[in-house]
Parts: sequence; C-alpha cells; structure tokens
Amino acid sequence: MSRIFSRPMFKRGGSAGQGITSGLAPTQRLGFKDGLSTQQRLLGAVGQRPSGIYDFLTDWGLRMASATPKGNVLQTAASEAIEPYEKFVKGKQGEENLLRQVALEAEGIDIKAEQSALAAEAEADLKRELLKKKHIHEEKLYGLEKAEDLEALVQARAAENIADGVFNNYAHSRNEAEWTYIGSKKYTDKNIGGVLSMEQATSGKAQSRFAKKQGKKNGVGTIYFDPYSNRVLEIARVDGEYSLIPVVDASEDIKGTVTEGDTKKVVDWDIQVEREKFKDVTKYTEEYLRKRFEQYIQGLRLKRSMSGFGSFGESAEEKIFWENYHNDPERTYQRWKNKITSFGKKQRKQMDFSKKIGVDIDYGLE
Repeated sequence: MSRIFSRPMFKRGGSAGQGITSGLAPTQRLGFKDGLSTQQRLLGAVGQRPSGIYDFLTDWGLRMASATPKGNVLQTAASEAIEPYEKFVKGKQGEENLLRQVALEAEGIDIKAEQSALAAEAEADLKRELLKKKHIHEEKLYGLEKAEDLEALVQARAAENIADGVFNNYAHSRNEAEWTYIGSKKYTDKNIGGVLSMEQATSGKAQSRFAKKQGKKNGVGTIYFDPYSNRVLEIARVDGEYSLIPVVDASEDIKGTVTEGDTKKVVDWDIQVEREKFKDVTKYTEEYLRKRFEQYIQGLRLKRSMSGFGSFGESAEEKIFWENYHNDPERTYQRWKNKITSFGKKQRKQMDFSKKIGVDIDYGLE
C-alpha cells in the first residue's frame, strides 16, 4: 500500500504529464512573454492545485478508527477505503478536466493569434503589392506627362522663335526646337557647336567660311544643326581643308537599302538629301578639268593674238607657262590645276565627299 501512494501521481503538487495525466504537459511555445506558452501562463493563473491525497488519507483513517472489523485488517482497510478512494478519484478527474480545459483554451488562443498574424502578414503583402503597382502606374503617368511637357516645350520654343524673328517658317522653327530638346540629346558623346543660320546652311561660300573658322576654333568632329534641311552636320578635314559634312552613323548603310536576312538597313535621310543636291553639282572629274584647261589655253592664245605683239605684254608667269606648255603639256596642266587655279583642291574635296555619301564617280585619279 505504501508503494502505491509513493507514485508521482500522488505526490503533493505533482505536475501534469506524470502518471494518469501523461500527455497533458503544456507545450512550450517560443516567442511568448518570459518564454512561457499560453498554456503555462494560464496554469500559473489557476495557481497551485492540492492533490487530494491528504483528504483521502484523513477520511480513510477516521473511518478505520471507528469501523467495525470485517475479517482481517486488510479486508477492513480495503472496505473502508472504497468510499474515500471514490472521492479521491473523482477529485483527480476534476483536476484532469481542468487541465484539459486549460490546454484547449490555450490552444484556441494560440490558433487565433496565429491566424491573426497570418492575416496581418497577408494584408501587409497585399499592401506592398498595391504600392508596387501604384508606383509602376505613377511612373507610367510621369512618362506620359514628361512626353506631354516635352511637346509643350517644343511648341513654345517654336512659337517664340517665330515671334522673335529668328525664323519666318514654322517648320524650320520647329526643327530647331526639336533639335534643342530632343535631337541634340542623342549626341552626348559629341561636341555640339550650335545651329546654322540660313546663309550658312544654303550658301556654299558662307558655309565654307563658317567651316574654316569653326574648324580652327572647335576642331574636327564638332556638330552643327541645319534647321532648314533638318540635318546634322559635323566639321571634317577633307584634303587639308575644313568642311561641313553630314553626320553618318557607322551602323547605317550609306550605299542604299539592302537586305541581310531579316534585317533592313535604311539609307539615312541626310545622306539622301546630300545625294539629291549632289546631282546638280558640277563634277570636277579629270575629263571636265582637262576641257577647262583647253579653254584656258585658248583664252591665252586669244589674248596673245589680240595684242598683235606675240609675247609682248605677257606676265612672267604667262611666259614661263608657254615655255613649259610646249616642252611638257602634262606638267603644265598639273601646275594649272593645283597652283594657278584651285581646281585640284576642289576636285579631291569633292571626290572625298562623293565617297562619303556613297556616290560612285570616276574622277580619273588613283
């Protein structure tokens, strides 16, 4: 009998999880106050529960003291222990029920807390997603507004140019405005010189003077915009002289539209304009220049015949010219082309330019 009452379930203040209360031990949950789970905190609130063993022993002892013997001592003790034990067991069942109720209540609280945390996390995720979509939407709106603002700037500048008398043609004025706010941004790797005036854009002589001056000042590669033909030009050095030529993207084919697989290379608009203009330009080929040389010879002969005195009245240059012409006509022609006149420089400059815009002309030079 003494061994029975020594079991853990009968110890005063014994915790659940031993004996018949095994399986009722409160689960340890991390992240709670003081490291205790909800179940442990609820049990702490309930307080210490007496085991009831002393009440059982007291009741049993009193009954043994006043009981009429029923056979031997063990038989009497067993008979008198029935009712106290039933009370003891009933008390233990109440204790177990309390522990189960506390465990269920704690689990319910934890489940609600976990559900609330999951709901809060889902709500936070939804808010983040909505904020992300809002940000993307605002970026798109900003892009549209920026494009609209850019168009407004272009229109305002074009109108201002007309009002200030800078241009008398709206198309030219708008070309300049678009170059200022849009086109020039494509040439961040270039030195941008400015915008050509009408004279600089349309007069060959004025353009040559401008190119020479700006070439010496800003160097080769500086780009200028021609609003009258809507083209971008750059300073280049051709045959020792500065000139303005169209800016050609190296990725573009200047010889025409060709097909390579599914890729089409489109001829640059500016190059097309230059080619069209070049059609009406006098071509300084060897054939053309030799005809001009013969005309020059005929002019000198006419001058000599009209003087009536042969070589009398001729300059030293002309006298030496005739001597060399009779001895070496080809040498005389080369001197006339490169020294007496500027046709030699013009010829090479034009030849280089024709190659630049993809026009195939035989200038008769190696």
